[in-house]
Amino acid sequence: MHYRKANGTLAPKVFKLTTRVVRPGEEITIAARRPFVPITTRTYHPGGHALEIQVNGLGFGRVRFEYLEL
Repeated sequence: MHYRKANGTLAPKVFKLTTRVVRPGEEITIAARRPFVPITTRTYHPGGHALEIQVNGLGFGRVRFEYLEL
């Protein structure tokens, strides 16, 4: 996750989901949720955030999304 900071920049936070050995040509599906609920250690700021999958330390497929404060 790349969370928007108060100054508008993005700060990466890595969440380790699983460790797997995948053979060549093998496909896997991984699902996870990251709720945007108030917590004491992180303040969520409205605006653009991003999600990126990381495999062996390399980022793949960053997707941007907007967080709207209700």
